[in-house]
Amino acid sequence: VGHPAQADDSNCATCHQPQQAFTDGLPLARGVDGAQGTRNTPTILNRALSEEQLWSLHRRADAYVSLERGKGWDIPAMEAMALGTPAMALAWGGITEFMHEDNALVIKPRDHLVSADPALVQNHAMYAGHRWSTYLPSEAAAAMRRLYEDGPLREKLQREGPAAVRKVSSGAHVAGLIRDR
Repeated sequence: VGHPAQADDSNCATCHQPQQAFTDGLPLARGVDGAQGTRNTPTILNRALSEEQLWSLHRRADAYVSLERGKGWDIPAMEAMALGTPAMALAWGGITEFMHEDNALVIKPRDHLVSADPALVQNHAMYAGHRWSTYLPSEAAAAMRRLYEDGPLREKLQREGPAAVRKVSSGAHVAGLIRDR
């Protein structure tokens, strides 16, 4: 279908209106030249959510996607997986403790690291000297498409995600990590 912003000078605010909770009010996505999509339109959020709203969003989402390179332990990914929302993320940092190819869609990082963005360091000195993984956007796009198109894969991740989270957050598992330190 394609996104309308790919074809002209539209932007997110063209369709996703603040007065409509950043939805476009349509039951199905609208693409380039008004082409009708087959799935509901995503909502853009730019505000803090209450805990109830956050859990509701996780439960209703088609997928949780994070390509963060600077996170330690991605708690939102873990929350989404616990609720059975298929998850996709860059296999980097703490997320690798609970997100694997058998319970999520993982994007393998490239072999070289890059320094934290200078603008980020300027605003947040704690990132000075940090080096992060990189990934190929084309690989991430292909993984998102696979997650969208492959129903059996989504169903598998919906089953396996909660089990993986239960395992790594169990008292026995956490005690073992502490004991082994």
